[in-house]
Amino acid sequence: MKLLRLCLDQIGVGRPLPWNVYNDAGQLVLRQGHIVRDEAQREGLILRGAYIDHQVHGEATDTQDLHAVREHSASLWQDVRTRAEALLLEPGEAEPFRRGMKVIGGHIEFAVVHHLDESLFELLHREGRNTPAVSHVIQAAFLANMVAIRLGWPNAMVRSTVHAALTMNLASLQRQNALHERARPLDVAERADMAEHGAQGRLLLEMLGVEDRDWLQAVAHHHPPEDGRSLTAWRHTAGDMACLLHHVDLYLAKVSSRAYRAALAPDVAARQLFHRGGGAANPFASALIKEVGLFPPGASVRLANGELAVVLRRGELAHLPEVCAVQGADGMALPQPVRRRTSEPAYKVVAAVPRGVVTLPAEAALH
Repeated sequence: MKLLRLCLDQIGVGRPLPWNVYNDAGQLVLRQGHIVRDEAQREGLILRGAYIDHQVHGEATDTQDLHAVREHSASLWQDVRTRAEALLLEPGEAEPFRRGMKVIGGHIEFAVVHHLDESLFELLHREGRNTPAVSHVIQAAFLANMVAIRLGWPNAMVRSTVHAALTMNLASLQRQNALHERARPLDVAERADMAEHGAQGRLLLEMLGVEDRDWLQAVAHHHPPEDGRSLTAWRHTAGDMACLLHHVDLYLAKVSSRAYRAALAPDVAARQLFHRGGGAANPFASALIKEVGLFPPGASVRLANGELAVVLRRGELAHLPEVCAVQGADGMALPQPVRRRTSEPAYKVVAAVPRGVVTLPAEAALH
């Protein structure tokens, strides 16, 4: 039996397990349907090593109740992360790959329609820890889906965009995971080498039986070449789908930290993307910023009274998100997270804070 290791955010507290869980020796630890009772049990499982059967998970499409999985955003994204790690890191054969992509893409499309703010929160605040490169493409696929709908693209094109975002780094995922913690950026030679991963990804997808020309084109060209061409000239060659992936990819890179640089706050990243991308004349940057906003769910913000808070949902007005304060002005964690009304002067949002600075306790549910 081939085992696939689980990470912390793939096991939900108070929810039944969708699979049998094994230890690293392949011995059954918990049966499917068991309810993890509390955070201590969940963390204990991860520390000891919790695994599922790779084959059973891959075949779950035919037996699992997808409606039940999609009922709650946390369980949906738990399933997306588990499936994506298994499918993208080891694509295997063409038919299982095709089925897996269909399920993952379907989950993402469903989340955009039915769990939009909850999903932004899960993706931007409680991202996966084990495989940052996979987390990145999942986030990219979700944002690309949102923006493609705003741009008015037909359903088939939206679906191709989601698949392209999920697979845009297919040829370099393992390497990008390793680079995530490296203490220095890529040098010129390494950047040139990495620039080939789009074309290599297209070849891998063709070997896996992908025939969607838009999907393949977007993967091959989602990074603009460093040859001095303007984005407008590159867009003419690469196509709109590749341009959208580039802007989503760039935004997520800006709001994510690396060992050699800190993350930018979401509002700073959005403004940089807008101004450096040509301003209002750039439809992709403009649409992305309008969809995500300056204070997206999952972002950390500072309030007028000095407290630090986490955005739970976007408000009716962009500057009035729903937030939960978790740290006082004195820098000490509050005994319990407290909802604040950002329409009140004392709790007005005065600035966004870079990703990862503020942590909302896992038991603080998004209601």
